Amino acid sequence: MAEIFNSTRTTSDAPCRSWKTRDYLTELGVDRASLLTRRQAWQHVRATYGQFYIYVLWRTDRQHPIPFYVGKGRKGRFALHTRKGCYHQNPIRSRIIELHKRLGISVLYTFPLTTTAEDRAHFLEQTLIRAIGRRNLKLGPLSNLTDGGEIVASGLVRKKGCESPLARPVWVDGVRYGTVREATERCSWNVHTIYKRARNGFPGCFFEDEGQRPRQDQRKRGGQHYLARRVQIDGIIYPSIRSAADQLGLSYKMIMQRFIRGVTPGYYYVDQLYIGNESSTESRTSSI
Repeated sequence: MAEIFNSTRTTSDAPCRSWKTRDYLTELGVDRASLLTRRQAWQHVRATYGQFYIYVLWRTDRQHPIPFYVGKGRKGRFALHTRKGCYHQNPIRSRIIELHKRLGISVLYTFPLTTTAEDRAHFLEQTLIRAIGRRNLKLGPLSNLTDGGEIVASGLVRKKGCESPLARPVWVDGVRYGTVREATERCSWNVHTIYKRARNGFPGCFFEDEGQRPRQDQRKRGGQHYLARRVQIDGIIYPSIRSAADQLGLSYKMIMQRFIRGVTPGYYYVDQLYIGNESSTESRTSSI
């Protein structure tokens, strides 16, 4: 696959009007035998698991295979584009993938570079995108919305692919990303996981404007959860409702209902004078 890395013959300095009929395999020096199916691509990635790689998606609905996306990642990054949750991130790329599904044909993959040096992978990604040309700039067939590299914004991106001023940079495993959306495209975490880990102080995951938060451990059942509230029942203080249920031999649901109804004497949250339904009155009696 060194042919792609060494090839810079294709230039995107002028608009490309004939990309639909061009033979990119010949222009980029790619052997047709190096085009891999999804299963073959997984075998290639597993053989070099954990290393960074550059991957190219090829559409096969034309006379000649045409590259339509260039990306950089590791592990199963190349296979995430076919997930429904990723369709809204890049409409052009998603329409091409859906077209192949309707026609019953497969998107093919090539891996120009596999390396442990992430900087080299970033450089090649930018080189290939610039050489082949982006479709939204009318320079080529690629559906990439940015020019690649480390610090780009894929979630909040303007028409020409520049970084949005509304983007909130985030660090994940020592790598800086322009937005959370970009981080999800380049690693195996989704948006919810990144926000949750940054909020709970997961090591190496934090927003640049607030820094690393202190770790909030979530312990197993029977211990104290980081969001647990201390409760007082019949004069005895427990670290949580779950702990009280285990020690008193009562069901968690029963104790929780007593707190919700707020009519059972002796049931309090330690951080409040009295907890319960404010609409309840002293004349009400507990039904539990």
